[in-house]
Amino acid sequence: MGFRLKAGEPVCREVRRIVLLQLDLARSELTTIGDPESDEAIHDARRRVKKIRAVLRLIRPVLDKAYRAVDPDLRRVSKLLAPVADGKGVIDTLNTLARRYRKSLHERLVPTSAG
Repeated sequence: MGFRLKAGEPVCREVRRIVLLQLDLARSELTTIGDPESDEAIHDARRRVKKIRAVLRLIRPVLDKAYRAVDPDLRRVSKLLAPVADGKGVIDTLNTLARRYRKSLHERLVPTSAG
């Protein structure tokens, strides 16, 4: 879903609203870590951070020093979440391959949990 600016509202206020909403949603998603759906929450939180950075890049000339102050922190958060999100992708891919080629693979290579 894309972002929408409310008609008649100052652009700076609307950008702030959007960024703060995305930050709040990312934060709340990260508090679900440990739940069965936490892998998806981490992926979603990382996507939100990427969206926030994209919005901030659009208005970078206006933010100037503020952008330079916050962007490295957002980049660092995204990098911290990357291994978890990437690991989930690797596991999902391996499970898909194990299901697809179960009959071709030696049974020791395909754990029973992969299918």
